[in-house]
Amino acid sequence: MADISADMIIKVGGLMAKAFPVQNIGQITETVIGGDIVDVSDNFAFAFEAAGYMRKGRIYTAKVIEQEEEPITLGKILQKNNVDDKFYITNEKMPKWTYLKGAKENPKKNSRWS
Repeated sequence: MADISADMIIKVGGLMAKAFPVQNIGQITETVIGGDIVDVSDNFAFAFEAAGYMRKGRIYTAKVIEQEEEPITLGKILQKNNVDDKFYITNEKMPKWTYLKGAKENPKKNSRWS
């Protein structure tokens, strides 16, 4: 990534740009974040924009305009026939699935606030 410009990473080559394509990118602002974690926690302030990344302590950020994409509804991609059995919850596994997906009232065992 060292030989790729910041605007190319934000607009084309970065993880978020690949997932959410960018139509236009504004001016890139950059800053360096210090190495002292306490100082950063207490004093660091920076105007982050909608897109950006950090590499080796240097932050790059810019306003972007995303590419318009036609929305896809769940109904268009939902498989209605020939769905593999591995996607179904069996009767034997339903109690465990219900427990794991539901609200928990288990007390915390090791909490510094209890």
